[in-house]
Amino acid sequence: VNGLVVYEGGGSVLPIEIQSMENTSKKLIPTGNLGHSILDSLHLSYSVFLSSDYCKKYTNNFKRSVRIHIPESIIYKDGPSAGLAFFIGIMAEKMTKRISEKIAFTGELTLSGNILRVGGIKEKITAAYIYGIKTVYIPKDNFPDLMNLGNKIKSALKIKLVNHYSDVLKDIWKI
Repeated sequence: VNGLVVYEGGGSVLPIEIQSMENTSKKLIPTGNLGHSILDSLHLSYSVFLSSDYCKKYTNNFKRSVRIHIPESIIYKDGPSAGLAFFIGIMAEKMTKRISEKIAFTGELTLSGNILRVGGIKEKITAAYIYGIKTVYIPKDNFPDLMNLGNKIKSALKIKLVNHYSDVLKDIWKI
């Protein structure tokens, strides 16, 4: 799954690898050079997933552990805005569904599953465009930030505004 990040040099696409592992527990195993904030976001996303109705209803390998690896991760990619990407990636792995590499996500996840406004939308969406992403999911509260984007970028991407992780699940998998 692709997250979108921003740093002092601009935006970037952050590839996130997620893998289920044979196990009788529901353990989360994060790997990569991760800072405290991104680890908090990972653990929050996993706990929201475990407590969701979607977890109980749509996952057939509920008791497997999940390894989340962020290759190429460095400290500037540390922040809560990857929460939506983590949640959707975990859900996809647990449902054994694929997410297109042409989709990217940004948004801070709350305990109730709401998606909060994040910074750097212009840089993140510009990076998505440069990297060949076709669809981006961003917080609905970031709508005003789209005014700062050029028409060429806006017309080349499907920009989906979401309030809750369930908006993404309904859009991608119709659940």
